[in-house]
Amino acid sequence: MRQPLLAALLSLWLFPVTSLAQQWGYTYRTFDEPSSEQTEMRGLNEFAEIVGEGYTDFRAAPFLLQSSGYTAVDPFPDNPEASQDFQLWGVNKKRQMVGNFAWAVGVFHESQTGKTVYLEHPQHGQALAFGLIAFGNTDVLVAGELWNGERPVAYAHKIISKEWIIVAPKGSAGARAYGVSGHNGIRLSGVYWTENEDFYYGFRYDHKKKKITKIAPPGAIWTFAHGMNDLGHVTGFYAAEDGYRGFLWDGSQYYPVNVPGASTTAPNDVNNSGQVVGTFYTSDGNGGSVAKGFLATPNPKPKSGSSAGQ
Repeated sequence: MRQPLLAALLSLWLFPVTSLAQQWGYTYRTFDEPSSEQTEMRGLNEFAEIVGEGYTDFRAAPFLLQSSGYTAVDPFPDNPEASQDFQLWGVNKKRQMVGNFAWAVGVFHESQTGKTVYLEHPQHGQALAFGLIAFGNTDVLVAGELWNGERPVAYAHKIISKEWIIVAPKGSAGARAYGVSGHNGIRLSGVYWTENEDFYYGFRYDHKKKKITKIAPPGAIWTFAHGMNDLGHVTGFYAAEDGYRGFLWDGSQYYPVNVPGASTTAPNDVNNSGQVVGTFYTSDGNGGSVAKGFLATPNPKPKSGSSAGQ
């Protein structure tokens, strides 16, 4: 399986943002998993519980962060070393999780029962997994990427009912879904790319309308659209001429999501309360960078007539 996001993030570490301003829009809380050298945060649920990994010498330590603190997540109890190459991407309100082993195999994991399921399409084989929601009373809806024999395509998959929905934007060389919503019909958010991965475009897909909406903040050279909530709001990051910036798109407007003092902010998910989780990067003082997690909580909007800096 290809891994364009990993390559993109590696390049982000060394590309400083030249202008970051304190916005009225969010209050930022930052996280540094205490037993690790670096921290990456990718998914959150309605209780603001967060999943991600700590990294030491490139070995991953997946975790669930709750108000009580960090809890290790091990989808592979019979093979503890496998968790060192596992990325956690999503968690829902039932604390069910998805992630990827070695960027090759998608995994669905139930933290309460310890059940782990490897995701495979009946015709196309292994599928990567990046987002999920509880769907209806008993089902789970997962979003990700699989190879359809010709190119990577985005998908939504119902774990219990076994239904698969494939999304391949017209003219794209590949696509991946990061976010999923089941409110008012199934919707996906993600990214598609051109040949040779020259450009990346964010999208939101409405399965009921069979409609793809392109997501491209003003000034974006390319865009990674990631998580989505039930309101259809999408978060992610984009490349501009002066660096990389985070955003939230509410369907009509784009709002900046940038950790003050960070060289790069990469939002990954948003919940129905509008909280955004992700990873930000700062200089390590030696030409490299340090990754840490953040949670951005929306502030009340200013009253009419007051100013809002961006």
